Amino acid sequence: MGTMIQSLPASLFAVVVAGCASIGNAASLPSGETRDWVTYRVDLGDQVLQFAIPPGISEDFLDPPVPQRIDLQNPNAFDEVGSAGILSRHWDYRKNGFAPHEGTLTAAIAVNFSEKPLDDLSALQGALRRQADLIYKQAVVRDPKYNGPPIPPLRFDPIKVAGRDGWYVSYRVLPSGYVVPLDKHHYLGIGVYNSVTRPDWREDAQAAANAILNSIHIGPKS
Repeated sequence: MGTMIQSLPASLFAVVVAGCASIGNAASLPSGETRDWVTYRVDLGDQVLQFAIPPGISEDFLDPPVPQRIDLQNPNAFDEVGSAGILSRHWDYRKNGFAPHEGTLTAAIAVNFSEKPLDDLSALQGALRRQADLIYKQAVVRDPKYNGPPIPPLRFDPIKVAGRDGWYVSYRVLPSGYVVPLDKHHYLGIGVYNSVTRPDWREDAQAAANAILNSIHIGPKS
């Protein structure tokens, strides 16, 4: 969920940083070692979202910088499906800059608006279904010949992220992701995806993915 789309997955989950040098060799590929990671704090209304991610960025993706704040009361802060990207980062796993990559670690976070109040986790499910329907309608508006099917959530599994109860949401053709409420009318979509194929690097990438997820904190603005 989240806008993890201005492509479809970004809208639903996240999208999601200050530019860094691209990864140059296997020794710098993200793993569970977090000593050199970069921590970000983003003001979201009266709350602060904090997370840490590895340095480095893929040269194949034009990842935007992480904003310092998002004005949740400003409707212009959100796109046509009610989503505002916070994080979008990709790390390619390859031996060097000239070798083919063997998969990518992706992290995305977005804050999403719900017109209806998020009184409980059932209401959060409803918000996700409405957003998926709106994304489909926007695709038709952009391309009247678009005949792809709607992509509603298929399954909701209860989870806890950043100390908050939420859902792990599965789709038929989109990446799965985490969704947790932020306040009465906003929720976060979080996606961390590991497509690395080489076994030892895949294990490292998964350790990095887990560390990114575990680094996420939400608290009141001090």
